[in-house]
Amino acid sequence: MKKILYLIRHGKVDSKIDHKKLTDEGMQFADNLPTLLKNEKIDFIASVKEKNRCKDTVIKLSETNNLKINDYDKIDFLFLKPYHEALKYNTSVICYGVEEISEIFKLFSIEINKENRDSFYHRIIKITIEENYNN
Repeated sequence: MKKILYLIRHGKVDSKIDHKKLTDEGMQFADNLPTLLKNEKIDFIASVKEKNRCKDTVIKLSETNNLKINDYDKIDFLFLKPYHEALKYNTSVICYGVEEISEIFKLFSIEINKENRDSFYHRIIKITIEENYNN
């Protein structure tokens, strides 16, 4: 059986004004997430505990799917804890900030750096993992 993992960067913020709050565009993305993923049966949602903007991005998705948001410390992301927990479920969402996601991205050869990181706003990365995939 395959596992589906959605990696979603938190909604857009304006770091010059307030990097902790979503912009109107970021809130619109968050509001649209349930519609964008309406054909998926989400089983698990993970977010960065220290970043309210991550939780703000997936709150409507969690409410729509009647799921709690599992908060993980930044250090948990370094040791892939939300990724390993997500593999226990069929379809999972991990909402991240650029500092936290690097180790998970390395597993799938996804490159994020200063030059391209803004292109990850409002992008949903879908990864299909075959059952025999071990990491």
